[in-house]
Amino acid sequence: MTAYILRRVLLIVPLLLLLTIFAFVLNSVVPGDPTGAILGENANPEAKRQVEQELGLDRPMVVRYLDWLGNAAQGDFGRSYVNRQPITQQLQDRFPVTLELALVALVVATLLGIPLGVIAAVRPGSIVDRLAMVFAVAGVALPNFFLATLLVLFFSVKLHWLPATGWIPFSEDPVEHIRHVILPAATLVLTPTAIIARMMRTSMVGVLAEDYVRTARAKGLRKFTVVVRHALRNAMIPTLTVLGLQLSALLGGTIIIESVFGLPGLGRLALTAVTGHDSPTIQAVVLLIGTGVLTISLLVDLLYAYVNPRIRYA
Repeated sequence: MTAYILRRVLLIVPLLLLLTIFAFVLNSVVPGDPTGAILGENANPEAKRQVEQELGLDRPMVVRYLDWLGNAAQGDFGRSYVNRQPITQQLQDRFPVTLELALVALVVATLLGIPLGVIAAVRPGSIVDRLAMVFAVAGVALPNFFLATLLVLFFSVKLHWLPATGWIPFSEDPVEHIRHVILPAATLVLTPTAIIARMMRTSMVGVLAEDYVRTARAKGLRKFTVVVRHALRNAMIPTLTVLGLQLSALLGGTIIIESVFGLPGLGRLALTAVTGHDSPTIQAVVLLIGTGVLTISLLVDLLYAYVNPRIRYA
């Protein structure tokens, strides 16, 4: 197991290197002029050349990449082209917002999706099963921005129960913080809940048909014991992969939600950087999210052995 963990950790290094190359090259070749975003489109050529020299944009791409990679390895992503603030500090301020939303959404989706999938699998073809699958299809098909708009109109505009936009840190006011989290988290919960429920049902139906489950039933064990102790643990293995993928998707897919609710998160920072041709910020965001996705993938692989001891890594 230790050798497997070491190999998986070492595998992350070349993947991260490829990710940095992809992010840097893509930002260098896409249309857009950072000097124009800084000075304005009507700036004179001399001023643009001076800014290019100050930012090092007149140097060869390979030299700029190696300089950036060396600084990034030390945690220094440079300064934003738009506001000239340290990018590392912006990431430290905004990443906790995105991470909290993603974790809250995933936890709630797991608590809802797994029981829903299990209940649907235990009673296939029943009204509960059909309703669960209708919910799963609707949850995947309904766009997040549309659901966010509906929630804001109903709970904020009509009922005045929850704030429509803004963010209050937990340290300043815990109650207001929770009130500001509810709507964006509820918007993000729907899709992962539907996907987890559908995957859990499919996996559970297959496991319930296995010989060892039929043997457990033949021994006279209670239905609850058979489902929870014998079937659920093995059925969770493919669901773990889905949980990891959903957390990765939540980390990288909060751009629209953060924009709708006015949250100072990583997604909104990325959107501002893209519209402002802020290449260093885009590269830092891509690298941070990519590192998070690779870390989640590693943790999911390690959880396999815990959930099912029969799994052994050569």
